Parts: sequence; C-alpha cells; structure tokens
Amino acid sequence: MAQRFYSVMVRPGAPPDEAVFLRDGFALGPFVFTLLWALYRKLWFAALLIAAAFAGLMLLGAALRWSPEAVAAAEFVLALLIGFEGHAWRRATLERRGWVEAAVVAAPNLAAAEQRYFATMPGAALA
Repeated sequence: MAQRFYSVMVRPGAPPDEAVFLRDGFALGPFVFTLLWALYRKLWFAALLIAAAFAGLMLLGAALRWSPEAVAAAEFVLALLIGFEGHAWRRATLERRGWVEAAVVAAPNLAAAEQRYFATMPGAALA
C-alpha cells in the first residue's frame, strides 16, 4: 500500500490527543464541499476567497457568454485546486493561531499515522 505523509499539528500546552493530522495531497472534502468545508473548518478568509472566485467565474461566464458546460468546467478546475490546497490552507491557519508542526509521519492511512505518532510519545511503552 502506498505511503502518505501526514503533518501532525499540536497546540502548545494542549493534551496530545488534541493533535490534528493533515494529509498532504488531494483531499475529497475540500473538493466536494469547497465553501461549506472552509466554513466548517473556520477558514474565514479562504471561504471569502472561494465564494468570490465562484461568483467571479459565474459573472465572467455570463459576461463572455460562455456555455454552461464551460462554466461548469471552470468551476470543476477551481474545486480541484481547492481539493489540492485545502489541507495546506488549514495548516497555515493553524500555524497563525499558534499551533506548531510536531512531526511528519509516513503511513498508509490515518489510523496508522496516529499509531506511529503516539508510539513515539514518552510513556508510550507503558500504555
């Protein structure tokens, strides 16, 4: 199975179980739900940019008399970009809020990444 990389973001002073694991690469949630995903994750500036980009595409399509298929294709490309960059935006937002990247873990899935990360914590052998 292919290895994926996960950035482990932690808030200084917070318990280890509050760590956030962000997979590098394409993410389905930001691709499919774009604006709703950004709002749910409290990425306010990204949500504003996403809404403006989609509105801009619709206005541009109307002004240039694009076919509905061309507008849909442009919106698909924008959603694809959001899918590839969504976790990077979330990582940057967490860093601005004081979180730090504690580790980068290579694992086939999220459960394995969590297991590998928490196994390296002090006292892990006792648990």
